[in-house]
Amino acid sequence: MRRIVLLLLFLAYGQKLLAQADYGYTNLKKSTEILTKAIRYLGTESDTLNLLITASGLAHETGHFAKPDLRMDMKETDRIRLYKGSTVFYVENDLNYKGKDYQRQLFYNALTDSLYAKDYFSRGRVYRGPLTDRHTPFLEAATAHPAVLLQMARKNRASLRFIGKEGAVDVMTVSLNGVSMALFIQPSGELSKASYLDHDNVYGDNVHQFNYQDYQKTASYRFPTRFEEYEFGGLRKELTYAYDWQPSYQLPTNQVCPACQVPRPADPLRSFAVKFIGKNLYAIDLTDFNNRVLVLQTGKSLVVFEAPISYEVGKNVVQLLRKQFPGKPVSHVFVTHHHPDHAGAIRAFAEEGATILTSSGNKAFFEKMVGYPHLLAGSGEPFNKPKQTLRFELIDNQRVFTIGDGSFSVFFTDKTQHTDEYLMAYFPAEKVLFQGDLCFFEPGEESPASVREMAVYQLIKEHNLAVDKIYSSWPIHGYKEFGTWSDLMRKVALAEKSK
Repeated sequence: MRRIVLLLLFLAYGQKLLAQADYGYTNLKKSTEILTKAIRYLGTESDTLNLLITASGLAHETGHFAKPDLRMDMKETDRIRLYKGSTVFYVENDLNYKGKDYQRQLFYNALTDSLYAKDYFSRGRVYRGPLTDRHTPFLEAATAHPAVLLQMARKNRASLRFIGKEGAVDVMTVSLNGVSMALFIQPSGELSKASYLDHDNVYGDNVHQFNYQDYQKTASYRFPTRFEEYEFGGLRKELTYAYDWQPSYQLPTNQVCPACQVPRPADPLRSFAVKFIGKNLYAIDLTDFNNRVLVLQTGKSLVVFEAPISYEVGKNVVQLLRKQFPGKPVSHVFVTHHHPDHAGAIRAFAEEGATILTSSGNKAFFEKMVGYPHLLAGSGEPFNKPKQTLRFELIDNQRVFTIGDGSFSVFFTDKTQHTDEYLMAYFPAEKVLFQGDLCFFEPGEESPASVREMAVYQLIKEHNLAVDKIYSSWPIHGYKEFGTWSDLMRKVALAEKSK
């Protein structure tokens, strides 16, 4: 497997493959024959499939959980609807977590080159034209079943390349929306595995792998009955397939329109708004991401509070700071908790040599995040990049920091019921408390204090802090720029009254 991954790396950079990989007509002929054998093994030569495939089982998801690097088991049911093969396909993923149902939808129409994608926690978007920059949802749908994947490979057969054997297994690649997908074909023609190398803005370069297992005869086809997906080094899904040959459903053509496309901003820094909020303290609103970062100017350096979203966003924040505060490096970066929308950019600040201020339970996780390679992001790092020396200041209670002529305190709490470890920063000169996503100050009628907000209230009372303003790093849209101590007390009073 390691050799195949290296070959994929070469493909991603357009470099020459090993000598056994001939790029001429002979190679294309050989790889086309292998693909044809795989399609015949399935029994899908005519590409006229019209069926519903149900995949059910467990998803082992990472995400916004209490501990770093934690995977949680959730029930998952996928419905893969094929219309005349892979010309049009529609995928629904249903997750059930703690009794709540979440759904995502993917709808691809090759005739109009359109993709409708709706994630679990977002509104749907329609994309049209080349999908290179938005290939992840497309590839997730394309790899959901061999009947889709092999037909998509046939449509892109001009890019087929035979790259060698892994034992008796033929290995070839095909380009799907600019991504090199490796196909592992057994001597019988069975597609047993597929994988591709992709870049994640938090976890770096990763191999995504899909296993198709236990093929059985069903109707006039030979289809797998089990599916496994791996990403970030762990098992993400394990599902069982069931087939319906006479499904009843409507083709959701209303979800794809000919003029819909999400433009990419020419300059990402234009969506960053810098505000002065007191003495040497500034807020940077990342309006496109619904997040906020605070920056403390300490004389010779900067302390950044929160590292949200991703490596790319972090690099953009660093670029903005260089323009806004020339000659002042980032000496420290503080994060409230480990979730990616608050700490996903840790690597970008570590590359600047910043000391990471965090709680002890996050240290190993952040070391892993910084150590992930980001070659596919064009970071320019060498293959044999030396291990970066990270500096940490670990806070598990209370710490006062004086850096240059800037001073602030950091407080630890384990009472948020959001994460096991949570930090808040307090700026005594400005009487400002900064927390990540615990307080929600609505512009209209106030709601009773939640468990998260009660944790903030109790921390302020316990440490007798003089607080005028309470800033959040998320969300910023639809909420006040900051809340006041009076706002928080009213929310607490409403909570007490509603008991």
